[in-house]
Amino acid sequence: MSFLETQVLGLAGTAVGKLLQIKPARRFEAFSDFCSITETHNIAVTATQYPIEDGTQGTDHIVREPKNITWDVIFGERSDPQGTYQRLLDLMYSGVPFTAVTGLRRYDNMLLVSVAANQDAHSARILKCTLTMQEIVITFPLATNMPPRSQQANPNVTAKTAQTGTKQLQEKPVSESRLSHIFS
Repeated sequence: MSFLETQVLGLAGTAVGKLLQIKPARRFEAFSDFCSITETHNIAVTATQYPIEDGTQGTDHIVREPKNITWDVIFGERSDPQGTYQRLLDLMYSGVPFTAVTGLRRYDNMLLVSVAANQDAHSARILKCTLTMQEIVITFPLATNMPPRSQQANPNVTAKTAQTGTKQLQEKPVSESRLSHIFS
């Protein structure tokens, strides 16, 4: 529950708040009874770079970086701060991906990677913490069986590597540069 939702529910009463159904309802995994203070969304790409003969750097595409959320939340007294803290740690250590719904968007395949809890004299009965979540990209390997070497059009290019014995390295003679004759 966001700060605004908490204020509306406090001012208008629970019955009116239930009728209004303020959206979006912030949640992640089995956690939904919290007050969202701040959300920091980090979605970035990296531009690939490669050198070109004239010394400049070329770029021909981008690589998506995993999405990250840093979320400052408060769990109230009703949520049992010690139990909630342990549930957060259990979620983090489980490594199980989950869905997080924030005020901006829905994030799938997220992992809880950091829990930073903070308590002081004013917040001893509540759990105030900063949660860091990161997207994981789930991939599936694909294996292909190649036909036998005898049935391939270009087996030297497409066939598996073959054991051909040991090879002896040989030194290649270095040819003299034409530029070295300019100064002689």
